[in-house]
Amino acid sequence: MSKISNKNYYCPTCGNKEIHQTNHFGEIYCHCKNCGNSPLYCSEQDTHKDLPFISATLRYYQYDLNNVSENKTYHELVKELKQRGYEVFAAIPYNFKQYKALKEHNDKKIKLYNPCQFDNQYVSDIGRVFKWKEAQYPNPRIKEGYYLDIKENGENVAL
Repeated sequence: MSKISNKNYYCPTCGNKEIHQTNHFGEIYCHCKNCGNSPLYCSEQDTHKDLPFISATLRYYQYDLNNVSENKTYHELVKELKQRGYEVFAAIPYNFKQYKALKEHNDKKIKLYNPCQFDNQYVSDIGRVFKWKEAQYPNPRIKEGYYLDIKENGENVAL
């Protein structure tokens, strides 16, 4: 086991850099002091930057199912994602700032560094992302989340 020392970590969402005590390199599950994102990545060993990657577009969404039009659009989206083989990762949003930070990446290309390593999640250039993640609010009529639009040769793929 490595000796505990202070290491520089960065937030892939906002770029904030901060020091944390740890005994390893890689990601740590603590919140960025600037934007609240988790995890943070060690600046001393950016282990994924030279790996092969695939591109995806992050698609953020927010719907109020009380609105008839939004309700229809949301259910069409769910049907499409299920046809792609996606399964939703439903999570209580412990960090509302994380979803707000993802809005900044909406409709932008991101790099996925470990395709097929996990069933539903990837290490990316903006941090850990899921194929499809949705917040679970006390009001089930509010739907907020994102999914990855992964395409090869213009066709949607389900990795």
